[in-house]
This record gives sequence, structure tokens and C-alpha cells, in this order.
Amino acid sequence: LRFGLLIVPNSTHQLFSAATIQTMTGDQTGGRVAGASFGPEPDAIRPWGLGFMVKGATGFGGDLLSPATFGHGGASGCVLQVDPVSDIAIAYVSNKHARTGREPFTKRQMSVCNVAAAALTRE
Repeated sequence: LRFGLLIVPNSTHQLFSAATIQTMTGDQTGGRVAGASFGPEPDAIRPWGLGFMVKGATGFGGDLLSPATFGHGGASGCVLQVDPVSDIAIAYVSNKHARTGREPFTKRQMSVCNVAAAALTRE
């Protein structure tokens, strides 16, 4: 979460320049990376930046996060989501590996992101 907060656009402490963050979070693959993601369709083609999956595909983040959301999941079922439009970061840590039941894990992860986004988003 601390890392995510360092790359939220309006953070008081920026880790990288705006140009670096744009490169890290913009699609650098032309949406041509398959099998390098989690979600209901693990082998679907997904856009990736430099180190971050870009939300431009289903099964990533939650429904309440903007299309500009980026993040990365870990092998143990943890996820970091950063929504630069809402200016929020969400870290989800689980003790259940995504591959032990991908569909229930993805539903749970998306629900957690939706609840956090609803609680954190200022409108």
C-alpha cells in the first residue's frame, strides 16, 4: 500500500516523475500479453505497462475503479490497485492463492476493491 501511495497522482511524496509513471502505467504491449494475469479469463490478452497490468480488460480491479486503474497481483493472492482518477490506492492481501479457485478468488478480490473504492472515492 505504501508503494501504491507513492505513485497516486496527487501524493505529497512522488517516487517517480510523471513521465515515468505514464510509461509504467500505459499499455506498452499493444494488449498482446496472454497468460500473465489473474481473473475469470487467465489466458485472455491483457494490456501491460512496465510492471503494471492496465485495467483495459475485464476481471481486473473492481467495477467502481476507473478505466485508468493499474496494478499488479502476486502469486499468493495479493493485489495492488491504483486508480489515478479517484486518486486512491488499494492493497488486498489474501492467504489463499488465486490458482486454488480462480473464480471465487476473483469475485472476492473484485468485491473487496469495490467496497474500498466506494469508501475512499470522493465525489
